[in-house]
Amino acid sequence: MMYDELFYFDGCSYMRGHDDRTNLTQWINTINPLVDKDGNLNKALDHTNSQCHAKKKPFYDFSETAKSNYAIFEDFTKTKDILIKANNVQVVIMWSHSERKPKDKNQDFIHPDGWTKDKVQEWFSGFKRTVDYMYQVQEFCKEYNIQYNCITTEHPQLFEWAREYNDNKYSEQLDKIEDKFIFNWPGKRLENYTLDFKTYEDVITLWGCTSFPLAYCKAFNEDIDKDMKHMGDSARLRFGAHIHDWVKDRSKDLSYCIDESVKPVNKRYFYDLKPWLESYIKGNCTHWVEKELKQILLTKEIRPNADFIYES
Repeated sequence: MMYDELFYFDGCSYMRGHDDRTNLTQWINTINPLVDKDGNLNKALDHTNSQCHAKKKPFYDFSETAKSNYAIFEDFTKTKDILIKANNVQVVIMWSHSERKPKDKNQDFIHPDGWTKDKVQEWFSGFKRTVDYMYQVQEFCKEYNIQYNCITTEHPQLFEWAREYNDNKYSEQLDKIEDKFIFNWPGKRLENYTLDFKTYEDVITLWGCTSFPLAYCKAFNEDIDKDMKHMGDSARLRFGAHIHDWVKDRSKDLSYCIDESVKPVNKRYFYDLKPWLESYIKGNCTHWVEKELKQILLTKEIRPNADFIYES
């Protein structure tokens, strides 16, 4: 079927929302706005579903709370033939946390009851899956002239560090990933994080403080949602506007948004541990990861910079 413009969305709760309220205020609504009548329903759902809200342009929204990258890729694969037959397709994917397994959506690899240093290998093996999915989607979209746009939850340097824990195929695919398709790449190298992963505290600090949605809220001084894990209302609106503009003009990536912001932006939250130690999150964290991280940061100290700042 031919469309004037067809949107394809997928991601985890960072796109879908994590409760009934945020499900109605997704940031993708800025890209494809809700309408009262004569709109288009989500082609990924049964139209009797209560979450089927009409939007301006035809769309597929496969996003789902706690969705793994495996499931994101699986849904994309199932829809490929439809996207090939359509025209003027915009694919927008927010890739989830890489450690999520196909049948396990929880961050069990860093749970304090089961964490060992060997679990780091399991974590970085998840990056291999993510890069494979990203590469395949990228190449498919290039082959069929489909506009591909994505965001990664993890900092780009984590993908670089994962080379040590993966095979040559991983490095070959990572080298072929094109930054222009990713809103928050390449990014500045991380500073003041420890990389030897000797302790549970070091791992959860790296995992939590480099998560893009929280870093975005802190850097742009926007609200974090009441669960202290996801973007708040104002942040979702602003982020949606940023992605809306970037989809139309690839030069308006994260670096552009930081440089052109009218309000002050503390961009160090995207790559430096220091501002997190000075001001983490004020509020009652409801997810165990953030609860643990908050306590860790209260007692963590920065060691001499010579130990932790790497070449930029």
